[in-house]
Amino acid sequence: MKTLTIDSITENVHAINSGCEDNRIRFLLERLDVLGLSLLVDSIDHPKPPASTEGTVLGPSHVKEAVSSDLGARIFDDPDGEPLLVVCLVKDTQGIPIPDAAIDV
Repeated sequence: MKTLTIDSITENVHAINSGCEDNRIRFLLERLDVLGLSLLVDSIDHPKPPASTEGTVLGPSHVKEAVSSDLGARIFDDPDGEPLLVVCLVKDTQGIPIPDAAIDV
């Protein structure tokens, strides 16, 4: 039996999708994780150190080559959208701020 990892889950989803002709179903299968299996596997593969936050996996809308924005930049295209201010401070497990940390919003 193959070891359950995030990579093996991804590999199996791609294998299932390769036999699926309907693009809508393929799209849903790539994004569907009803049981939170990927989070469970990730938490087993990468145990949480004391004093740290829980890890997470990148969602289906994540873009690896997303455009980087300056602090305070507006990152929306909808002129009718509601503004949201996001303030983050990334610290290590000793409480020391991590310089130049990147934040995915």
